Amino acid sequence: MNSISIQKNTGESNLTEIIDLIRLASNHLEHNALGDHSWLDLTQGGRSSVGGFIAKLDGHSHIVGYCQISKGPTSWGLEYVIHPGHLFNSIQIGTALIKHALNEIIAEGGGHVHMWVPKPDEISDAIASTNNMKKARQVIQMRCDIFDIEELSGLTKDLNIDKSVVTSVKDLDQHLILTYLKTQQDEQDWLKLNNEAFYKHPEQGNWDHQIFNQRKKADWFDPKGLLLCRDTATGELVGSCWIKIHDHHDLKAGEIYVIAVSPNFQGRKIGKFLMKCGLNYMKSIGLKKAMIYVDSNNLTAIKLYEQFGFKQDHIDQAYVIDLVDPTAKPTK
Repeated sequence: MNSISIQKNTGESNLTEIIDLIRLASNHLEHNALGDHSWLDLTQGGRSSVGGFIAKLDGHSHIVGYCQISKGPTSWGLEYVIHPGHLFNSIQIGTALIKHALNEIIAEGGGHVHMWVPKPDEISDAIASTNNMKKARQVIQMRCDIFDIEELSGLTKDLNIDKSVVTSVKDLDQHLILTYLKTQQDEQDWLKLNNEAFYKHPEQGNWDHQIFNQRKKADWFDPKGLLLCRDTATGELVGSCWIKIHDHHDLKAGEIYVIAVSPNFQGRKIGKFLMKCGLNYMKSIGLKKAMIYVDSNNLTAIKLYEQFGFKQDHIDQAYVIDLVDPTAKPTK
């Protein structure tokens, strides 16, 4: 078996080849091989807390694998990609990449690590197990057709750009103004809403302007796809539905990327209303399929999505480990 060499990725010397590898793997998976956070960190320069490793195989000039780590407020994120032409020895490649990444995290002080793998299989299980990582959260991707979605009057492709839509919806106990992201104040209000709604969430919580601005630079971002729902009486942002358009891997679909309801307004069917708004928006711009991600243990949300016709397509798996720097002095 050919030997594998792992080296730390520095600068932009390997960037083009890494991007090509990720796109090749994404096409093979029919799924983005690298999550949004990691992709934007890689392609837009990233944060100082982000690092990467590349794997090369004797006898091959191209990169056969890539691994990226990032340090968040409370934990480390880790993702890896293996060249589809080297799946026959992907366990060897993946195991070596993850081992080097975990050692780097230990050298940086250790901590909780979660590694996301799209469409996991026996190979990803083996790579994780060899590195003493255990299965944790699962996220389900659900999809549906949106031909027959119930239409909402007054909701158009342009969302009345020059005039907000005042919508009175049956089953809601207040009037709502539906608009889209326009101003700096909208951005500030949305960050506040997002962080209150997802204050315990490991990926979606604790966003700041840097993270939000990264999303705005993504090629899929459209401010009209970030729907904002305000209370007509107070102007308070009570919820939002952010649409992400996918047009790759032979799939053209709209994703309910982030749907958030203020903790002060939960239990009033606003989430269901926002789902209808998002799906109607997708239909208005000509999309025929929708997708959404949900934690496998969030049975309430799954039941709601099933009411709209969503069905499971596949799962993404998180593997976790807690690492301790052996040189660190014990705390009293």
